[in-house]
Amino acid sequence: GLVTFVTTGDYFVSADFQVGVNSASTVHLRYLIDDVQVGATISEVLPSSTAETPVCWSFPIKVTSANTELKFQYAVESGGDGGLVEVAVTTTGFNDSSAAGLVVYKKE
Repeated sequence: GLVTFVTTGDYFVSADFQVGVNSASTVHLRYLIDDVQVGATISEVLPSSTAETPVCWSFPIKVTSANTELKFQYAVESGGDGGLVEVAVTTTGFNDSSAAGLVVYKKE
């Protein structure tokens, strides 16, 4: 996903991802600011019995120029079959959970 910050300022981002596999695998997540990786890659080792698991992380961003882009990426170990997974809900009246959620706060 891609988020474009149109105004400068101090922001705080909270990102939640649902990842899953059909067999054992490792899923890697990272974020980039204007195509440059910031911080460490998050790696989640998933055993074959894991249908899905949440991966959450929060971080501050100081935007110094308009149209700064925040990009999220994920990768799976070679030979793996993991990725972002929408979680099906069986309770009547509820919608499925999306594979990713993002909340962005701006300091005023």
